Amino acid sequence: MRERADTKVLPSTPVDRLRLYAVFGLFAVGFLYVVGGLAFRQLIQSTDLKEQSDNQSRRIVLRPPARGRIYDRNGFVLVDNRAGEAAFLPAP
Repeated sequence: MRERADTKVLPSTPVDRLRLYAVFGLFAVGFLYVVGGLAFRQLIQSTDLKEQSDNQSRRIVLRPPARGRIYDRNGFVLVDNRAGEAAFLPAP
């Protein structure tokens, strides 16, 4: 492609280069911040986070079911609630 005669290419000014370096520096600092945070979590906090996840999955929560009696149209009880215990063993 040939350039038209009235098109001029202007050299970059020092202000443009300074702005370019500032934007690049901000991106570099942000990238290093994210990578540093990930490295900190992976290398330093990994044992604490593993313990927290193990303890959280082993917590026992007892919640009684919120159910009521079921009546027929004449007012007789069809189904009633009674307390029961259940135990299970999670798969390894």
